[in-house]
Amino acid sequence: MGTELSLVTSADEIRTSMYGFAAQASQHAETVRSLLTGTRYWVFDPVSGSFGPSKFVGLGRMTLPRYEAARKDLHVGASFDGNRTRLAIEKCLNARFQPDEAMMAALGEWAKSLLCSRGVDPLAGIDRTKWAFVSLPEPESMCRTEYVTSWKYDTFESMARGTPIEHAGSSHFNRL
Repeated sequence: MGTELSLVTSADEIRTSMYGFAAQASQHAETVRSLLTGTRYWVFDPVSGSFGPSKFVGLGRMTLPRYEAARKDLHVGASFDGNRTRLAIEKCLNARFQPDEAMMAALGEWAKSLLCSRGVDPLAGIDRTKWAFVSLPEPESMCRTEYVTSWKYDTFESMARGTPIEHAGSSHFNRL
């Protein structure tokens, strides 16, 4: 049996997959480079200042090992399709991906830091005008610092244990 895929249904699910992408990037550099250079639609998280490729973060509870398995056709459930993930994200956020010059520059800097590319631009030669962006809403019920600290800790601990991460009505919000 393969990796079970499901499309995201909430901003929290998107944010969790974004954290999985960034947290595991150094251990899966080739897959990350492939996603960085091949992605057109990007999600921005104003809380963490990070980006996520829609074809990755549009899948719930996504991690880089799960993504790599799905890429090899070792998956069940939702189809492994970037167009479907883009549409799921737009539905969750009630927003459409749009070009944004400021985001283009920010994504370039973030990509360098993600792969610790000292002086090397991992996006060199990529047509950045193809990119479109959508932003996650900021959490409403807590301040930025509390949210980032509790969310990253809870998410990392759950991912490290291999246990499911709560989403709707998340413990992140209920606990504080």
